[in-house]
Amino acid sequence: MFPKKAVNDLNKNDFLHNLDEAREARRREKQIQQSVIIIQKVVRGYLVRKKYRDYRKNELNQIFLGFTEANPQNYPPLQPVSTMFTHLQHFLPYYNRMKVKNNSPDLQQMLLGVLNYLSTSLLTDDMNVRKTDLSTPICNHIATLFIKEMNGQWMKFNQDLLVLALKILETTELLTTVDIKLFMASLNFIYLITDCQSWRALQKSMNELLLKTILAIERSYLIHLGQHNLLKILKIAMIRCMQRRLESSIFSNIATLSFKLLLNSDLNRTHVVLLSQTIFTIPTFITMCHETSHKTFQMVCQKDLFNHLICIYSVKESLVNTHDSIDIIELCYTLGNLVALASIDPSQIETLKQPFVQSLFNILDLCQQRQSTGEQNNKQSKSTSVWHPIIGHVRGKTSGMTVSNQEVVQRVIAQYKYLWSKSFVNMLFESIPTASSTSQSSVIKKETNIIRAKFEKLFHTKTTVEKLITDDLTQSICRITTFYQKLIQTLTELRLQILCALSLQDSLISSLWQFLNNIGPTCGLKELTKIYEINKDEHQPIFDLLQLFCNLCSYLATILDEEEMYKDQKYLELESWSQLCLFLNQFVYRMIRVEFVRTTATSPKLKLETSQLYKTLHQLLILLHERNSRKSFVPDSHWLIRDVKSSSSFMADLEHTESCAFYLLEQIPHILTFKDRVKILQMFIERDKEKESNEYSTSRYHMKNYYEIHRTNLFGDAFRSLQNASSTTWKNTIRISFINPQGLAEAGIDQNGIFK
Repeated sequence: MFPKKAVNDLNKNDFLHNLDEAREARRREKQIQQSVIIIQKVVRGYLVRKKYRDYRKNELNQIFLGFTEANPQNYPPLQPVSTMFTHLQHFLPYYNRMKVKNNSPDLQQMLLGVLNYLSTSLLTDDMNVRKTDLSTPICNHIATLFIKEMNGQWMKFNQDLLVLALKILETTELLTTVDIKLFMASLNFIYLITDCQSWRALQKSMNELLLKTILAIERSYLIHLGQHNLLKILKIAMIRCMQRRLESSIFSNIATLSFKLLLNSDLNRTHVVLLSQTIFTIPTFITMCHETSHKTFQMVCQKDLFNHLICIYSVKESLVNTHDSIDIIELCYTLGNLVALASIDPSQIETLKQPFVQSLFNILDLCQQRQSTGEQNNKQSKSTSVWHPIIGHVRGKTSGMTVSNQEVVQRVIAQYKYLWSKSFVNMLFESIPTASSTSQSSVIKKETNIIRAKFEKLFHTKTTVEKLITDDLTQSICRITTFYQKLIQTLTELRLQILCALSLQDSLISSLWQFLNNIGPTCGLKELTKIYEINKDEHQPIFDLLQLFCNLCSYLATILDEEEMYKDQKYLELESWSQLCLFLNQFVYRMIRVEFVRTTATSPKLKLETSQLYKTLHQLLILLHERNSRKSFVPDSHWLIRDVKSSSSFMADLEHTESCAFYLLEQIPHILTFKDRVKILQMFIERDKEKESNEYSTSRYHMKNYYEIHRTNLFGDAFRSLQNASSTTWKNTIRISFINPQGLAEAGIDQNGIFK
């Protein structure tokens, strides 16, 4: 039915099909050949590169591994620099390539050998620039500098190796012995290559032109290191060594590099700011420089480093902007180093008294600002706090580069001690300007009378509210007390040390007490209350003076025994203590009254609880009241306040728990007699009974609660029965029925179990 295809058509189709298959076979064969070529190229290339790497590795190991010995005397002899520099040029590409793939211990050992070789080569003295016998090989690394064709490559190689050494200092964690050796070798190489005075080979043939050339090379290396964050890396390295107690072995090199960079810039402001942001945050760094009589540090001090730093710290805006990334712990270390720098030569403070004190104020203010910011962030994020042995609990973000070494902490505290030393306190009072220096010269004959002399003028003049706020002499004295208050609030863990040192200052406590008495009757109660009413923020300096005096009195009331306080009457007489109690009692009472009268967004309770003035005065008041309870030094009626007893609204206000009367009863209950307090307690009991009787019916109120407790499970049954009991349940009758091991109720004496 269907026509058959012709034979010619079938042959044609087969022919075309065979052609396609042959074409496809040739294409596949060509692809296979190309693949074989590619595979051979990759494999042979890999084998060649591996052979070359192995050759370089064996060659470099053979040359440099001998310089990894612990004893430098076992190092192999130095080879001619003409051949060694070629190997050094091969080393850097090899190291960078292999470090990306695998930072193996063998690679670290090779780098250690290279650094040790270069350090050893720089210290050899076998090279003479004017040498005529060129047949003798030169082994010093510096010799390459004098080869015209290679000096550019020599400079580039040293710069690249310096960057590599900086990375080692920044990233090495000092966990193993190899890490420590590599760390030390890197720092030693950076120090030697930037210190032309240690190049012994050039000392014999040094001339003026050569010296200028070498100094220019040294300066270029320092600039190159500065561009790669030298000071920041040195800070990280120093703190890591302090954490491992290795600071003594690297301190000299770090100090030299830091101050050389500063000298190289001729104490440029940018570099001084960078130094204050990095090196000055290292704890006790300046003290270690002074103790070791570091030459570079002495050169920087002669260039007036202290003055340059004060120019930065004395301007608050400049300090905040430049130290924005520094946390409170580093700021405290900065303060310690600044104080140590000032204490090295106290004469330099004479011309910079006011800027130096202003710098201390600015740093303390910034510390308190960071602390308050950290507390707010801590409340929002609920993060944990870190305890520091100087500033207490630190909340918020810290750098993590803290030092837990107790010896370092003690050295930091020793730096701070200058701030409350006798010489510094006298210096602060000497800096107070006086109207006529001639009239004061007869008074200030001895150093011990300086404090009394500055107060003397105020004792013979009438004090008013306006004078307390505006008088220059009064404000100057209050400024000193403000400084020590800020110091106590910042260095919380050193509070007792500061108060102890200030209490031993000649005439300080007695002068402060006489100053308060000179304000007006009862220590100027009326005047101080008026100032407190006017100023809602409590930022008047006179209150800092009052707080410092109360802190000193709290310290004395704590440490003085009965014989010293009652019989010997050290520091203050009993009459003065009695008068102080009267003032504190009245002033704390008036503070509470004033805060509850004011209409502010903040609740009076919260305002008083966060007020440093109120906490200080209230703490001393309670302390003196407890001291008087043990052995009386004031009459019983001394603590009573007549306004409270005669006030008809006081008892009515007690009905409200948020009222002023209720808060007074909580904070200073001694302003009422014991009899009146008992009456108030009885009133509270009756009010509570009346409240309960109104809320519950009589039958409900007298309802008894029965609980069955098995003897074999006393705690479990008791907890299960009473865990959800309301406050009303505890006020009603509770009966307990015990079940014996047989499951029967125990009758008990009253035939119904025990009851409450």
